[in-house]
Amino acid sequence: TDETVSTMEDVTMMLGGIVLEDVDDRDMLTVTVEANHGTVSWKWPSPGLRKWNDTTMESEVMHMNRALQSIAFVPKMNFVGRDTVKIQVIDKAGARMNASFNIDVNTVNDPPTLTGPTGCNGVLGTYIDILVEDTESMVNGPLKMQDIDGNPTVGNATVTMRARYGTFTASGKGNKECAQVLFLKEAAHVDSSPAPTSAKLWRPNSASFLSIRGLLSEVNKCLVTLKYKPSANFNAMWGIGGGGATGRVPNPGGARELWTFDATDDRGGMVSTSCQVNIQAVNDLPIITMAAVAGN
Repeated sequence: TDETVSTMEDVTMMLGGIVLEDVDDRDMLTVTVEANHGTVSWKWPSPGLRKWNDTTMESEVMHMNRALQSIAFVPKMNFVGRDTVKIQVIDKAGARMNASFNIDVNTVNDPPTLTGPTGCNGVLGTYIDILVEDTESMVNGPLKMQDIDGNPTVGNATVTMRARYGTFTASGKGNKECAQVLFLKEAAHVDSSPAPTSAKLWRPNSASFLSIRGLLSEVNKCLVTLKYKPSANFNAMWGIGGGGATGRVPNPGGARELWTFDATDDRGGMVSTSCQVNIQAVNDLPIITMAAVAGN
């Protein structure tokens, strides 16, 4: 007999309910269980069971039925569709019996992946370039979003970039690289820790952010043009004593630049990465203020 059951993508399924009968009660049975796409695992060791290989076991009926209750089906990673688990039973006289499970593996949304700027991948990396105070730079990388179960030309993706002490920009609205994306939000604030305004687009300790949305292929095309400029007069180096902000930025001493990137698909999947950024100081020219002096 064949049975049809279902499971979810990347979810292990127990194949309980397989029961063998043999009128030659003390006969030794050889049982092979295999899947077309995924894998089938037996609980091993198991009392009274002799293992031939990863898919084939031998035992008499009682022990075999007990072992069959612990068989698990593991779908192939990211596989969606119908798989078939085939069961073959052979007794010591060579008589054979076959059965199968048709398993419908249903899709689930896999979260997107995000390749950060160079050096920024992982829980917390360090951006490869040392930036310069008051200087706008192209973001080296580039930042790129991928979605293994999405279509880059169908469905929307959103990427949000945040900086504590600077501003991200992408080549302007109307520029050919960004013509097909929507700039959801652009904001810059003097306050380094503003109150959150949107759970999806905002994080505390984020002084500015840029969020763009569109087809995945168009979003990635626009991200190639990403630029960053530190806030006026800000400089700070990670891992070096002191440092911090100068001029009008309100956090001297302990301030450090941190970039955060979020990517979301249109089915609720989300991924984030963060990056430490070093910004080197430059010598600022002295300032002379002239006040009018009344003469006698």
